[in-house]
Formats: sequence, structure tokens, C-alpha cells
Amino acid sequence: MAHLDPAELGEYFSRLTPGADIDLRGTTIDSPLLNRVSEALTRPGDSASTVRYGRADFRGAIFVQNVEFGRVNFTGNTYFRGATFNKEADFRDAVFGDHSDFRGARFTEHADFRETTFTKRTDFGRAAFAQGADFDEASFTENADFGGAYFAQGASFQYSKFAEYADFGHATFKQNTSFNHATFTENANFRTSKFKDRARFDKVTFGDNVNFRAATFTNHASFDDAVFAKQAMFSGATSIDSVDFTGANFAEAVVFRGISFTGFADFSGATFAKHANFLETNFANDAGFRGTNFARGADFIGTRFGDRATFTRATFTRDANFRKTIFIRTADFCETSFSEDADFSEATFAQDAIFRGVHFGRVVNFHYTTCAGSIDFANTTLANNERLGPLIADRIDLRGAQFETATTIEAETSEITCQRARFTGGVELRIRHGLVDLAETFMGTASSLATSAGEFTIDGLDDLPPLRVPQEQIDRWRATGYSLDHRPVLKSLRGTDVSELALTDVDLRWCRFAGAHHLDKLRIEGDSPFSRPPRAWWRDARQVVFEEHPWRARLTPKSGWSKAAPFDKARDQGEQVGADRLAALYRSLRKALEDGKNEAGAGDFYYGEQEARRRADGSSLAERKILLAYWLISGYGQRAARAFVALLGVIAVTTVLLVTCGLPAPGPASQSTTITRGSQTTTIVEDPRPQLPASNARWTWSRLDASVRIALGAVVFRDASQKLTTAGVWAVMIARFTGPILLALTALAIRARVKR
Repeated sequence: MAHLDPAELGEYFSRLTPGADIDLRGTTIDSPLLNRVSEALTRPGDSASTVRYGRADFRGAIFVQNVEFGRVNFTGNTYFRGATFNKEADFRDAVFGDHSDFRGARFTEHADFRETTFTKRTDFGRAAFAQGADFDEASFTENADFGGAYFAQGASFQYSKFAEYADFGHATFKQNTSFNHATFTENANFRTSKFKDRARFDKVTFGDNVNFRAATFTNHASFDDAVFAKQAMFSGATSIDSVDFTGANFAEAVVFRGISFTGFADFSGATFAKHANFLETNFANDAGFRGTNFARGADFIGTRFGDRATFTRATFTRDANFRKTIFIRTADFCETSFSEDADFSEATFAQDAIFRGVHFGRVVNFHYTTCAGSIDFANTTLANNERLGPLIADRIDLRGAQFETATTIEAETSEITCQRARFTGGVELRIRHGLVDLAETFMGTASSLATSAGEFTIDGLDDLPPLRVPQEQIDRWRATGYSLDHRPVLKSLRGTDVSELALTDVDLRWCRFAGAHHLDKLRIEGDSPFSRPPRAWWRDARQVVFEEHPWRARLTPKSGWSKAAPFDKARDQGEQVGADRLAALYRSLRKALEDGKNEAGAGDFYYGEQEARRRADGSSLAERKILLAYWLISGYGQRAARAFVALLGVIAVTTVLLVTCGLPAPGPASQSTTITRGSQTTTIVEDPRPQLPASNARWTWSRLDASVRIALGAVVFRDASQKLTTAGVWAVMIARFTGPILLALTALAIRARVKR
């Protein structure tokens, strides 16, 4: 048509009828020319909406003015391959009844394909849209090819329908792109596509497989409430800013393996009906999986969460694998449900890990897991877990946790809290370094708290190195927990029934026993030191329960006794233990130590019991006086030196009394008088009254030697047959009474010492 003169051109248009073929290849087309074509292809008397092309060939054509193809019906093949639209191109509500080819076309200004119908195969491959491209509510009945297309401004495919294969591979979207509410009935391909700005796929339905492999999302990408009916492939894709899959539904397996989410990634409320693959995925920013449903297993092996990871109220119906996963910030699994196995082996938590209120239906593995912050298992249920750990954590919180089977917990930590935890099948706690709080803990059967002399290992996992904590971290733990070495420091047994509990190699210096039940059945074994009194030359060195410290501190504030444990908080200092209760504590623990053949500890606790009784309000005045005397002369039968010194004191006092006023001067043993009356003679024998020598003659070596002998004989209940003054007789009688008692107390104390 470009070579025709005006007359020939007029004749050509006169022969055109609706549905005729048009060939405008390489033609420069302005508005008048296009209008003449449209008029020629319109039935007389009809509106422009009935413009009907047959085969239309505009390959290489140049449209220099606005193009109006709105409501046009292209009944045959239509070719705009390589065409250039210098102004706006309007194809709104047009119908392409056969193959349409826009490959390589150039749209300089806005291109409007809203509500357009593409009945056969459509090709926009490598087409370039310099301004906005609008395909809202467009319908593609057969294959739609946008491979390599370039959208310099906004591109919109909202409510569009792709009935067969849709190809956007290698396409580039430089500004906002929207596929909201679009429907892809068959496969959709976005492989290696580049979304330079926001990409919206909200409420999109992908009826078959969709491929986003190696796609690049430079800005926010949104798939809110999108439906993926078949497999979704995102492996190798990149999101620089953020991506949102809130409420998305993945009906088949989905692969995000190797993706790098540099921005925020939100999968909250999404449903993964089949397997979800996040292997080696990188979440550089926040990752949200709140309320997400994983119905057929999820793999996060080797995944890296660079910021906060939130799995609050998520549901894992099948296995969940987080092995070797790295969490740089807080990981929140609060109230998440794991119906099958969950594996966090070798995972790394650089900050806190929150598993509060989680339900683990089967086995959960934390083998060789490390957490630089605290792991929170408060109110968590572990229905079928036989082992937790070995793991490393700064703090472990098991408050209110429920373990329904026999469990072994192995951890290196600065503190583990088990308040109100329930170990229905019993628990074997093996803790290194840290504080352990067992207040109000329920242990349904035999349980123990112990340590490990070496690093933790697991049988059958010899290929893994032992769990090792840096020495600087251990030093910090020991400084905050005041531990002596690797042994755990028991903090409290308040409210716990300890009848089934064994403590082996546990630091008990700060433990609060008040309020524990069945303390007399507690088993204390190994090297488990108790607290000691403040150092003083007059104070006995013995083991004491920590409750004695604040009790003594209240009685004598400046005596050096501790008012509280060094790690106590204000709320831990409220309970006051009085003397009566302290005596009961010592009595029960003494029985426990006696049953464990710990005579030394039992003796010290007997001493502590009597000390508390001596000051208890429930003790009578007479009982207190007796206990005071008992303490003074023998340390309640536990201090042999004190009883022996008392015995020596009795001997010394008796000796002094005998020398000064008990041993008479030498003289006749008896004095006889004979009286004769007639033939009867009567002899009267009288013992002369003992006379003391002069005061300056009493202290002689012979008198001192005799006095010592008499005193020694008196304390062993032997009679020296020595004449004594009345004072001497009383002194010897008192020595005979007190001496054997002191000898017995000395022997008792020596026996206690030998048992130690």
C-alpha cells in the first residue's frame, strides 16, 4: 500500500469489505490512513465497534500517531511483529480470533490491551513497552508468549486469564507490575524474569506449574492469597527488598531452594499442602511464617535467617527439618505445633530461641544445637521425646513444660529453670556449669540431676565433634552463677516432691530446700558441697543449708552471714525461714544423708538442727538451757575437742578445790581414848576432824600430785580412799557425776569424727 498513488489508493479502499485481508507491512501509518482502513472494514450504517479485519499484516509498520484498535475484531492472523507505535496504542476490548504476533514490537507510549481477547496463540516476545502496558481483564485462550518482553514503566495484568501456557521468561519489568487476581490455568513461566520494582501477584491463581527459577525481585514482591494448584519453582530466585506470600495456598510441592531473600519475607497464613523446600535459602531480613500450615513436611536444612524468624502458631503436620539452620536474630516458634518429628540438630541460634507453648507430638532433636541467648520451652509439650540435647545455651527455660515420657536433658548453660515443669516419666538432667531451678517440679518416677566430667557426646554420632563451649563463655557463666567448676549449681527445690530425686556431683551451696516434700528421701551422692558459715576463729567449720544464712543474718546483721544468694533477685528474698522450720529442714536432710552413708554431712546437719532448736520459739526455756549446755560442753556431741577440754576443766577445777580446801594436812588417821571404871575398861576410837594446813603450806608438789590423782580417779568413777574435807568430798562427788558424762560425750564425738 505504501507504493500506491492517491487514485490507486482510493480504488484499493473501495474494494475493501469487512473481514478483508490487510497488508500494511513496512508502512508509515498516521491517523487518517488508519481511519480510512477502519471505515472500509466497517459495514455501512454500523458503528466502529464492528470493524472487522481478516488477515492483518502490520509487520514493520510505523504508527506515528495514536492508534485506535479498540473493539476491533481481528478474525484472521494478525501480525504486528517489529511494528513501532510512536504514540498511544489502544487495543481495548479488541478480539483477536486467530494467531496474533507482536514479537519485537515497540510501544513508545501507553499500550492499552484491557479486556482484549486473544483467541489463539499470542506472541509478545521481546516486545518493548516504553510507557505503561495495561492488560487488565485480558483473556488469552491459547499460549501467551511474553518471553524477553521489556516493560519500562508500569505493567498491569490484573484479572487477566491465561487459559494455556503463559511465558514471561527473561521478561524485564522496570517499574510496578501487577498480576493481582489473574488466573493461569496451565503452566506459567517467569524463569529469569527481572522485576525491578514492586511486583504484585495478590490473589493470583496458578492452576498448573509455575516457574520462577532464577527470577530477580529487586523490590517488594507480593503473592498475598495466591493459589498455586501445582508445583511452584522459586529456586535460585532473588528478592532484594521483600516478598509477601501472606495467605498463599501451595497445593503441590514448592521449591524455594537457594533463594536469597534480601528483604522481608512473609509467609504468614500460607498453606503448603505438599512438601515445602527451603533448603539453603537465605533470609537476610525478617522472615514471617505466622500461622503457616505445612501439611506434608518442610525442609529448612542449611537455611540462614539473617534477622528475626517468626513461626508463631505455625502448624507442621509432617516432619520439620531445621538441621544446620542458622538464626542470626530471635527465632520465635511460640505456640507452634509439630505433629511429627522435628529436627533442630546442629542449628545455631545467635540470639534467643522461643518455643513457648509449642506442642511436639513426636521426637524433637536438638543434638549439638547452640544458642547464644536463651531457649524458651515454657509451657511446651513434648509428648514422645526421650532426649533433649546435648545443646549449648546461655539460658534454658522449661517453666511449665510437660514431658510425657522418660527424658534425658543434656546441656551446657548458665541457667536452666524447670519451675512447674512436669516429667511424667522421670528425667535425667545432666547439666554443666549452670544454675538449676527445680522449684515446683513434678517428677513422676526416678529422676536425677548430675553433671558430666567431659564434653557431651552421642552414641552413634561419632562423626560429629564433641559439643565444646569457648572458655571465655564458661568463665562468664561461672562468674554469674558462682559455680566452682563444671558441676551444676542447684538453686531451689521449693514445692518439689524429691522422694524420687537423686543429686550427684551437684553444687548445693545456694540451694533452697524450704518447701520441698519428702526431703528425708532425697538422695545426695558424689561430691555435692553445701554452704559454709562465714570464717571466724570462734565459729565451727561445718556444712549448712543456705536457709541458715539469711536466718542468721537477721539475728546478727553484721556477722558475715549472707542475706541472699549472690544471684538472687528481689522476688527470691521474700520467703523467711524461721528456727522451727530450719530445724525441720536439717532433721529431714540429716535422715537423707544418713541413708546415703554420709556421716560427716549428717553430723553437721545434726549440729545445725540443734542450733535451730536452741533458738526456736517452739522450744521451752528448759530445753533451750539444756541445749545451750550441750553446745557449750561438746558442740552437741559433734566436737570432741570441746568435750575433752570440758573434761580437763573439770579435772583442773577439782584439783584446785582439793588443793585449796579439800585435802587435809597429814595427821593421825584416828584417835583412841581408854576409860576404866572398876573392872570394865572401854576404848573409844574417834576420827579426828580433818585440818587444813596453813595457807602458805597448801600448794606443795606432794599435795598437787595427790589432788590430781584423786581428780583423775573421780572422773573415771574410782575411789582413792583419801580422807577429805567436807568441801573435798563434794568436789569429788561432782567430778564423779560430770566426768563420766564428759567422757561419754568425748567418745561420742570421736566416734562421729572417725565416721567422717
